[in-house]
Amino acid sequence: GDALDFLASPSSGEFDVIIGDLTDPMEDGPSFKLFSKQFFELVLKRLEPHSGRFVIQAGSISPVEEPHLFARIHTTLRAVFTSVEPYATFVPTYGTPLGMCVASQSRSPSPD
Repeated sequence: GDALDFLASPSSGEFDVIIGDLTDPMEDGPSFKLFSKQFFELVLKRLEPHSGRFVIQAGSISPVEEPHLFARIHTTLRAVFTSVEPYATFVPTYGTPLGMCVASQSRSPSPD
């Protein structure tokens, strides 16, 4: 199975944190369905309602690669979660800055 099947299962339980360290969010990539609104809604159902956090690698933010993917993922997350915070980190292995998002239902997904 995969993450989609696992989260759809009633026996998967509730989590404080779910981390999506997936392959790149390319439209023809193997993990593209894990960047969809439907998947994010499943994640939301499995998070602890008040303090649960979802963190996901949302693609390159380099202007020479495909920055529109990051914007699309951020927008999709905002359609599901109350609070979505973008951030970036440079990953030497890839030679490019990668965008991440932290999403939650609390006002700010930053830790207290």
